[in-house]
Amino acid sequence: MAPTPTLRAIPVGWTLWKSKNGESVDAIAVRRIGTTISIGSVGVPCFTGESTDGSTYKGGGLNQQGTYSKQTWTVKMLDATHLSTSTDDFAATYQLVNDNDRVKTYVGVLTLSDLQQGC
Repeated sequence: MAPTPTLRAIPVGWTLWKSKNGESVDAIAVRRIGTTISIGSVGVPCFTGESTDGSTYKGGGLNQQGTYSKQTWTVKMLDATHLSTSTDDFAATYQLVNDNDRVKTYVGVLTLSDLQQGC
């Protein structure tokens, strides 16, 4: 079962999140350990970053060519079950999902363990 986050605190450990944009559903896995987060998604390199101000994380991950790509993400809790993420190129809002759930996405059915791979 997914941990119950406190208001505005990204849950510690791995959590599963889903976003719906029209008919398209996406899923991400987010891991927080102290002031470090990792974000795993399908078709995108795992991002790992260190907090610089509570909601801004600077770090990066390997791109599709296998080289390290620096990035800055803004990640924050909107309420106890909704997470907002954004970069210079992308923004989305996600809803917390039970860790044991399977999320039907545009690329197929995904689980938390599917999205953790590579992080």
